[in-house]
Amino acid sequence: MPTMLPSVPKSLGRLSDVFRSAMAAASGSRNTLNLKSVDSAVVILVDGLGSANLRSASGHARFLSAALSASPSISTVFPTTTAAALTSLATGVLPAEHGIVGYRVFDRDRNQAQNLLSGWTSFEESHGWRVGDTLSESAEASGLAVHFVGLGAYERSGFTNIIMPDAEYHAADSVADRFNTAARLVRDKGHIVYLYVPELDQLAHAKGTDAFEWLTQLEELDALVRDFAGRVGNRVGVLLTADHGVVDVPKSSHIELGSFDLAGLSFAGGDTRCAFLYFESTSKTECSQQLLNEEIGDSCWVVTPAELIEAGWMPKPNQIAAARLPDLYVLAKKRVAIYHKAFSSYRSYAMVGHHGSITPEELSVPLLRLAAWS
Repeated sequence: MPTMLPSVPKSLGRLSDVFRSAMAAASGSRNTLNLKSVDSAVVILVDGLGSANLRSASGHARFLSAALSASPSISTVFPTTTAAALTSLATGVLPAEHGIVGYRVFDRDRNQAQNLLSGWTSFEESHGWRVGDTLSESAEASGLAVHFVGLGAYERSGFTNIIMPDAEYHAADSVADRFNTAARLVRDKGHIVYLYVPELDQLAHAKGTDAFEWLTQLEELDALVRDFAGRVGNRVGVLLTADHGVVDVPKSSHIELGSFDLAGLSFAGGDTRCAFLYFESTSKTECSQQLLNEEIGDSCWVVTPAELIEAGWMPKPNQIAAARLPDLYVLAKKRVAIYHKAFSSYRSYAMVGHHGSITPEELSVPLLRLAAWS
């Protein structure tokens, strides 16, 4: 019996619209999000701050929560993972088009397993993995200077080469320094700044979203954004969004795929709430799908790419993206995390916060319109 997937939620916008619309507004053009023309723009990406996460901690982020109440949320991409989502932000297209289809994948054309986010040894190594151009590569034609403000460790990373190879990078290791740098860059007309804040996601994975450390970091971010929005002036537009939400999962709710007889399994990747399973043959895929539906179908959707396409969760992929899609997805629908002892890292078993699936908690992200766009 086919798995019944939930309906794709209706949304007033998509993450892939955000940077493209901000660029258009900064160059005086009409745009999908109907942002008014501004002299310069800043897009703040807070990794892991889903709309549900922000609502549940509203007492620790009064400024951001007030802005969330005034701004409809948008949908991130499927799967709800950083590599896919940030590449969609940076290109304006979906993962099935740009080819960065998940976190850990197996590329059949290259016969290679690859961590698409952090598995690069150099800036140049990731060249050719993304399909098509990024928005930063087309900015010059619009008369804009694009800036990436982030941690120093990411300046020459392979993933930075995937999302913003032509942006001018500004390294700033504290969150406060990143906001100060962005404020300086938008003093003049014709600049668009991408400001990346990974700290909340890092703390959510390690401690969970109820942890003192996570809430303290959120309080600091709230104060910094409030100050920043107030000092950039009324000719600078500011958007704050996220790549996905986070779901905290107790260790007692781990699903170990290695305990099942998945004959012909050649690689398991993806995320802890969106496992990617690759098999040696179609018959092995079908047998494993039936087995997993029987064993864990109450807590997970076990589906093929074709089923996700038919249900509207992703478009038909191009040839390069198709070569990286799994034979089966195992998507968490309850508060569970999914592992395979032969392929999951030992460290990942200690994580508290997880993401990757298609639940509202992971899909819905803020789009806060601040400063000139408030």
